[in-house]
Amino acid sequence: LGRRRQHAPRQVQDAARAAGSLIPVISFSNDRGVAKPGVFVMGIAPQTQVERVVSSAASQQLKRFAILYPSSAYGNAVRQAYQDAVTQSGGQVAMMQAYDPAATDFISTLQSLQSGYKSGGFDALMIPEGGQKLSALIGMLPGFDIPSAAAGAGGVRLLGTALWNDPSLTGDPNLSGAWFANTPPDRWANFAQRYQSVYGAPPDSRAGVIYDA
Repeated sequence: LGRRRQHAPRQVQDAARAAGSLIPVISFSNDRGVAKPGVFVMGIAPQTQVERVVSSAASQQLKRFAILYPSSAYGNAVRQAYQDAVTQSGGQVAMMQAYDPAATDFISTLQSLQSGYKSGGFDALMIPEGGQKLSALIGMLPGFDIPSAAAGAGGVRLLGTALWNDPSLTGDPNLSGAWFANTPPDRWANFAQRYQSVYGAPPDSRAGVIYDA
């Protein structure tokens, strides 16, 4: 189940208990919080993605980390995971800036981010967002004097989650040099080719998780 339907595994578990005994449930979810005895989570949690990309960034001598995140269940889970991962890697959380996930105007949000960058600076910026909203946010950063690594040495390294694994973002020049953690593309390509040959259509991201399960 996607990140917007995280309550459903709990409902299924309640139904299984009502049947008289706990029937094991495999939940297609990215929410670790639903895992408990008898409920097994099958999905790549955002915490795992964050830990991997922060570890990689820290190994490249990035020390000061910031995050621009939506104030949603998903965004808050990533923020907490990011804070924990940065601390564990020996880095410093320089700034955490939230925004309303329903917002369409990010000027005041980016002004706050700009102020934080000017006052203390940061080497990396995590943005757990995707699609057109991600493109809009990163496209506005240079206008607020926050240079990305795509602009050359000394810029801020942009970090993301698997939400960035989106074909519509592939050609975005503002994401040049950005890093995010995801399944190795060659493994997905092999699976997608076999899936296409059997079913006559390309798989979406859920198909891989279901196959692994």
